[in-house]
Amino acid sequence: MRNTLISILVCCLATPIPGVALAQDGDDDAEVVLDEIIVLTTRREESVMDVPFSIQAIPETVLELPTFNDMADVVNLVPGATGYGQKPPFHLGVQFRGSGIIQNISGGLSPVGYYVDDIPYVDISTPTPPPMSTFDLQQVEIVRGPQGTSWGQDSSAGSVIMRTNPVDLQNFGYKTRVAVSDVMHYSGTGFTVGGVLNMPIAEDVFGIRLSYLREDDPGHGTVVGRPDIENPLESSRDTIRLKAFWQASDKIDVEFTYSLWDTEYGITPSTQIVDSTGGWLRMNTFATPIMTTKFPDGIVKNSYEITWTTLRASFDLGFAELTSSTGFVDTPNPNGPKP
Repeated sequence: MRNTLISILVCCLATPIPGVALAQDGDDDAEVVLDEIIVLTTRREESVMDVPFSIQAIPETVLELPTFNDMADVVNLVPGATGYGQKPPFHLGVQFRGSGIIQNISGGLSPVGYYVDDIPYVDISTPTPPPMSTFDLQQVEIVRGPQGTSWGQDSSAGSVIMRTNPVDLQNFGYKTRVAVSDVMHYSGTGFTVGGVLNMPIAEDVFGIRLSYLREDDPGHGTVVGRPDIENPLESSRDTIRLKAFWQASDKIDVEFTYSLWDTEYGITPSTQIVDSTGGWLRMNTFATPIMTTKFPDGIVKNSYEITWTTLRASFDLGFAELTSSTGFVDTPNPNGPKP
């Protein structure tokens, strides 16, 4: 099996991106100067080298590379971290140093905390992180545990902190992504199309940042006895994120974020695998009465929508900064009607 990925990234960012500076000396030898990576893991800006515990920060310059598409690719960079999960929408979970899988399977809350812009993402129906792509992420900070004193009791094994790009109140900007993928010996072509638009409505006072991403996976595998099902693992996802930022005064700012992940997919491979040797994935059809009643033709189609709404307000008191935040996750019935 061979994957072919063609990625075209056209960027005009409304926010600065850390990068690499090249300096020339008198002998025309290039000296590489790396920008310092700043993290907010301790609730204040610090160099990643000064944080007093185990942390790995992946900046936007890395996240934008064509080899990175979602958080599963990011986890592979982290020593001691292991990803687990199934086909969408039950997205990748993370375990640190052996902690994080057994607890989830037993039905308890994950000992790994997931945060987006410092706001905890908690879905009691499935203790896994949001199905986020690396598109328009500013930075990912992965902290090994225990982190209960800093990030709450749900971070006993560690925390995964995903920071999205902020609203720029001064500069109009946009960013686009286009990618095409193909799997050898299987029909169909996958694609990814996305864009970001940053608009300062009132300069230095109010602005919005809108991002959209469409991911289409042609799938692979075959179903035993059903040659008419060409792509049983085909899936697609639409991601929408709207951020609105209001600088009410020099000491007060408010940020509202609305995120939506709408996933359509077929079967979950882990429930039906017959054989995967030789580079081919062969699966059985559903044969239970419940599934045959719902899908009489044997072709499974699921739709799963997740929405996440957050509100954060920060107050500068002079001697300290007070932040209040709240978030709400809505995960409807995977196979039921949408609201």
